[in-house]
Amino acid sequence: MKKESNLLLSIIDMLLYGEFSNKNLVEMYRIMGHERFILFCKMFSDRTINIPNFEKVKDAFFTASLYYYRYIELMEWKDIKKKLGVDFNTLKYETKLNSIIEFINEEISNERN
Repeated sequence: MKKESNLLLSIIDMLLYGEFSNKNLVEMYRIMGHERFILFCKMFSDRTINIPNFEKVKDAFFTASLYYYRYIELMEWKDIKKKLGVDFNTLKYETKLNSIIEFINEEISNERN
């Protein structure tokens, strides 16, 4: 069955791009499955999307969780480190969190105007 599904994906790839070269699209199909892949194509049809590298995505999620613990839960850095079980440069992330706060404040200000 795997050979048949690989052949089917290759045929779809050829129909979309005129060749058997777009391995990324085939991998996305395999990861997402048929229904999600079709939905994804409907939503982003004829657009170019830039997907950040894994480290940037990982850091964005980490920074967002730090924002939550620091400014929503009002935790101290030492308690956040203990909760997450990770040691990190608090100065680096404090700077990032300040940028997030500035962004949020600007958005709120723009909404009011």
